[in-house]
Amino acid sequence: MDSIEKVRKHQESARNWGLKNPNKVRAYRRKYRSENPDKVRKSREKYKLENPDKVRQCYSKWSLANPDKIKAYRRLNDALRYGKIIRPDTCSCGASNPEGHHSDYSKPLMVSWLCRKCHKKIHKSGADNPDY
Repeated sequence: MDSIEKVRKHQESARNWGLKNPNKVRAYRRKYRSENPDKVRKSREKYKLENPDKVRQCYSKWSLANPDKIKAYRRLNDALRYGKIIRPDTCSCGASNPEGHHSDYSKPLMVSWLCRKCHKKIHKSGADNPDY
């Protein structure tokens, strides 16, 4: 068995292990991303620059699958732009530049204002209504 065959066999074995252990793979990737945020950010930026068509296609696919979310985002942004809603300066944790979190997309102007960190926590926990 030559070295190329050994490498292919190892790759196939690793791929099969990953398919059989998706939770372990997910946990490893999550840990890597949290320990290496700068590397991950640079990698994503590089991918976006090198593959704009794929990124656009992926966003279009997501948009078609989530029309209620797109509609809610647009209604909220329009309300902000025309002054019907005022974005607060801070999140309840004190961080600046809060984002609007929709717990119900059928109510696009009912949002919780959360900083990026708190917003990620809410989505990660799966909680619909934050206690903020």
